[in-house]
Formats: sequence, C-alpha cells, structure tokens
Amino acid sequence: MQLFHIKILRKLFLLIIFSLTSFSAFSQCMTYVVPMQEKVNGSSAIIEGKVIARQSFWNANSSFIYTSNIIEVYKVFKGSVSTNQIEIITEGGIVGNQMIKVEPALELEINETGVFFLIATSNLNPASPFLPSNQFEGFAANQSLIKYDLKDGSAVDGLLNYSNIATQVYQPVIQMTGQNYTEIIQANFIQTSNSGPGGNPVPLVFPTITTILPSPLTAGTFSLVTISGNNFGAGPYGGTRALEFRDANNGGAGLFQLRQTTLFPGPTLLSRHGFLLRPVAETSELPMI
Repeated sequence: MQLFHIKILRKLFLLIIFSLTSFSAFSQCMTYVVPMQEKVNGSSAIIEGKVIARQSFWNANSSFIYTSNIIEVYKVFKGSVSTNQIEIITEGGIVGNQMIKVEPALELEINETGVFFLIATSNLNPASPFLPSNQFEGFAANQSLIKYDLKDGSAVDGLLNYSNIATQVYQPVIQMTGQNYTEIIQANFIQTSNSGPGGNPVPLVFPTITTILPSPLTAGTFSLVTISGNNFGAGPYGGTRALEFRDANNGGAGLFQLRQTTLFPGPTLLSRHGFLLRPVAETSELPMI
C-alpha cells in the first residue's frame, strides 16, 4: 500500500509519500476557528443532511484522489438546492492500494449527519450522475460540517462544540440567513430520550473492553490495534453499539467511528488518524463503518 499524506497550510502544500517500508516523516499545520457568520456569508448552499454513500476516484489525469460523498438532504437553510440528494467532493481517499490524505480537510463517513456549509466544487466528478449545480465542496475545510451527536442532541464542527442542535445550530443559522429553512425530507434530530417498548427509557448495554494491545503504540503509522471485549454489535430496540474515539483532528472535540478497509486482510477498521483497529468479541456481528 502507498499512502500519500498531504498537510495544507493555506496555500502551502507539503507532500509526504509513505509506503509500508521504514520511510516516515513528520509535519505540523495550524488551523483557526471559522466563525459561523463567516461560514454562513461565504457558503452558496447550507443544508442539513446525512452521508449515505461514498466512493473515491482519481481525477482526469490520475494525479490526485478525490472522494464523492452522496448526501441525503433534509433541510435547506440557504441556496437553491431542491433535490433530495446532492454530491460533496472532498480531497483525498483510497483507490485500490493507494491513499491520499489531506489535512486539514473535510473528511466524511457514512451516516454522519449535520449541517453542511458548501460552495460549488472546482473538482467535478467526471463519472457523477449529478448535475454540476448539485456538486459541492466544503466552504471551510474540516469546519464545513456541524456534525450531530444523535445520542444527546449535541453537535461539533472542526473545533467547536454545540450542546443543543435546536438553539445553537438551527436558530443562529436561521437568524444569520434571515430566512427559515425549507424541508426537503422530513427528519427530526431533536431527541429527548432513549425509548424502548411503551416509550419508556431503557438502560443501554455498553461494550466492555478487556484488553487493548499493543500498548503503547504510535499514531499516524498504521499500527495494528486489537481491542478485545464483549457487547460489540447490535444493541437492544434496534440500536447499535460501536467503538468511538475522541477526534484528535478537532483537539478531542466530538467522537468518530471507524470504517472497514480492504487495504489489509481480515476484519480491519481504518481510523482517520492513521491507525488500524481489529475488534475481537464474543459475537461476529461487529459495527464496521
């Protein structure tokens, strides 16, 4: 596998090429908080939606990898989006045994839901079924999505936390745009409790981790981590239990889950921070994203 790791500092691009040999490198980059008002003013489209599909692709001259992310649209706060799906193009991805990773950049995962701040993309997907008018990219790199935590009704963008979706996300965006949102697909993400039969709150059965090996290990080097425990997989009343990690890209703000990768054999999950995870549990039903 080859890994192309790109750190971006405004218009400065540093290209570091990794392979599964002894070559390694280290770099740092800084980001600053993009105020919501700036994101609202600079975005041509602001929508609420969920990532339902993603596929990486090479550009026309095979010099860079981008990822097509299909978004199911629930609300439109700004712009002329009227369809129930749009496409967001993000920089980086995996094609075959090659990866390009861009930081800081918008990086999306299946089922991530929230408010997206978008502009027309300059990197159209040549194989896209969507019209160019429905292909977008993030306005503010990794701060282009205010991602919901549906377990407690909070949200997080690249650097900031929002404790309440309704009062700290919906209301400010509506006030700043000067208009109410248009609902495309009905969806309610303001949850008040975890309900079981009869609408009564029920206790959650959390995964139990018994060992994490090896320890310590290095980040960003595709080290293999094995986590052993119980209660992974499907939860009660249709819920799921999954391993989540504090997002180091956001200074620990917000949580992220892992997605399954085909870069390595076996039931291996790929982190957005350069490590691999192989869950081991009593059940084979593992929540791989």
